Amino acid sequence: PFDAEYFQYPEAQGALLAMDPHSGQIRAMVGGYDFATSQFNRVLQAHRQPGSAIKPLIYAAALDKGFTPASIIVDTPLIYEDTDEEGEKVKWKPDNYSNRFYGATTLREALNKSYNIISIKLLKEIGIRYAANYMHKLGIESDINMDLSMALGTSTLTPLELATAYSVFANGGIRITPSYIDKIYDRNGKILKSSDPADFPTGPKEGQELIAPERNRVISKETAALITNMLESVVQNGTGWRAKALNRPAAGKTGTTDNLHDAWFVGYIPQLVTVSWVGYDQQRPL
Repeated sequence: PFDAEYFQYPEAQGALLAMDPHSGQIRAMVGGYDFATSQFNRVLQAHRQPGSAIKPLIYAAALDKGFTPASIIVDTPLIYEDTDEEGEKVKWKPDNYSNRFYGATTLREALNKSYNIISIKLLKEIGIRYAANYMHKLGIESDINMDLSMALGTSTLTPLELATAYSVFANGGIRITPSYIDKIYDRNGKILKSSDPADFPTGPKEGQELIAPERNRVISKETAALITNMLESVVQNGTGWRAKALNRPAAGKTGTTDNLHDAWFVGYIPQLVTVSWVGYDQQRPL
């Protein structure tokens, strides 16, 4: 038994969702640290900024506009001038996490190292409205900020939405509706609903139903394969290197928001997509 005197109840919260990208079935869902102290399910209800975890969605949109993983964009300082609601001139000077600039860089390398400036330039090139529509198509239902900060993941969304979008890449371009129910029995053990066709060998009888997840092809197999390949590079040579500990091929992306308010990792293997998030409910730096 642990000594209660040395136990610190964690103040930070977390969420995790693991789903089968082919069937849409949820394999595991953790909505917070302790259900007894908070019934708020952060997988379904917490709208948080995904930070760099949004970048693969922007890059996929760019691949469909004619870019390739070998396309080169120059990483140089940017300053945007705008007018705020009070009519004051404001400057936005985004930079990279390292506060350095890297010159001519391929898209693969930029995603590996999660360079912010290149994501912004890429978004500007393909168009904000096009990118937002593309993200909605992948399964992001929340409102998206219609400005260049979209490339840095400033729009808030739920872990479930992010898992749905990444599952499109894992599922060869097909979006599937997440499902929580495998079978429903009545009190006598008769199956009323099932996701397994083998439960109804001669077809569902009266009062029975085969639950079939909704499947829609939203992007091409080729785009899904290219993004998966680029996200494998993120694990092998980029910010997701800790996932190499699995000793198996994995694709994934890290996400960190301004001042470390949120920390994400979204990763997948062919059979499973998992989203993890850590942060404080009342936003402050980790």
